[in-house]
Amino acid sequence: MNVIKNPAGSLYWWDHDGTQSGLSLYDYTPSGDLGNPDRTIWAARTRTMLDGQGNDRNMVMWSWCGQADTTPENMQIYLDLMSGLEIDYPYVTFIYMIGHLAGSGEAGNLNQRNNQIRAHCIANNSVLFDFADIESYDPDGNYFLDKGANDNCDYWIDSVKHNWATEWCDANPSSDLCEYCDCAHPQPLNCNLKG
Repeated sequence: MNVIKNPAGSLYWWDHDGTQSGLSLYDYTPSGDLGNPDRTIWAARTRTMLDGQGNDRNMVMWSWCGQADTTPENMQIYLDLMSGLEIDYPYVTFIYMIGHLAGSGEAGNLNQRNNQIRAHCIANNSVLFDFADIESYDPDGNYFLDKGANDNCDYWIDSVKHNWATEWCDANPSSDLCEYCDCAHPQPLNCNLKG
């Protein structure tokens, strides 16, 4: 998000407290992610935050680390907890999230679990941030999930490792999408696309 952040008071201004009519972004508050330290504590922490004094949150999104590559039953726990939050807090938009690519391809368990989340969101008209979809395509629309792409934008052709992000930035060095930024695991281009 740092790539699109503009000066205070502008359309794309944000900080922790929402000063100067900006977006208030609580990153890492509360702590944890969708599988850490377990598969349910994030929902309890969300309820504590939303029930807290002075809370004015109108959107909540939790992220996965690697735990989306799990069983259908474990994924259903996530979907059921999110549905419960949507029912109990109708004034809050809960954004579902897909697990990041792990190199297991289209037939892999992770893609099946991501499809489980996608199907739930379509059936329930829920909001979805599809990390895996972003990681599957370069800015020109070339597709890499079928080549075993991972969250670092690595992919394989004939057992030779390539990286679509570095290849794209080598071909488009003046693109703003190639500006350095830092986020967990991926190349800067991938971080910028997600932001």
